[in-house]
Amino acid sequence: MTLIQVASLSYGFVQDGALTGHPAVIVETGVGHEWSEVISPDDLLARAESLAGGPCLISLAGADGQDAAIQPLEDLILIGQNRGFRFQVEIGGNEAPDWLDYLDYLTVRPAPPSAALVTDYRALHQAIGAGLSGKPAISIAVTVSDDADFAFAEMVHELFPPVDFYVVPASTYPVHVRWLADTVIERRQPDMRLSVPVLISLLGMSARV
Repeated sequence: MTLIQVASLSYGFVQDGALTGHPAVIVETGVGHEWSEVISPDDLLARAESLAGGPCLISLAGADGQDAAIQPLEDLILIGQNRGFRFQVEIGGNEAPDWLDYLDYLTVRPAPPSAALVTDYRALHQAIGAGLSGKPAISIAVTVSDDADFAFAEMVHELFPPVDFYVVPASTYPVHVRWLADTVIERRQPDMRLSVPVLISLLGMSARV
């Protein structure tokens, strides 16, 4: 059974995208600044069940810019689903592991220009194609901080028109959220959804184990 590098594990709410506000066990994979350990799928599921009081949605994403797609999550997903858990994984789109097909929900978050990272468009097509051809409900979310990021979001949206698409403000300051909302309207993007995790961020509700 494969082991998973976990940087944090808590019970709270999905912060943005298609499942915004859904209660979930939030797992950050990779190496964290304050705490990290390598654990088995059975151990992770036991902790999740303890936090949530039973089988629940488990939402996984990479910690501090790391990509959850590089983690060996297949055993976790298959074992967990057999026990009644559901899984959402957020990936950057530069990796397309085989286990994407087994997910319940997949969120692809390609890095915008402001992140100063190179987007591998071939891998992005593979990752989104895996979601479109497999089991998971798929969505794309792009974090936007300026006009260049929004132009990138528009371009990605045009590449994958059938996929639910979200733009997420890089800052939850009201002036920035307002700018992004106005930009979506001004650019005539009726199928682009604004995802604002302001309320959830303000609540700051979570339990860590």
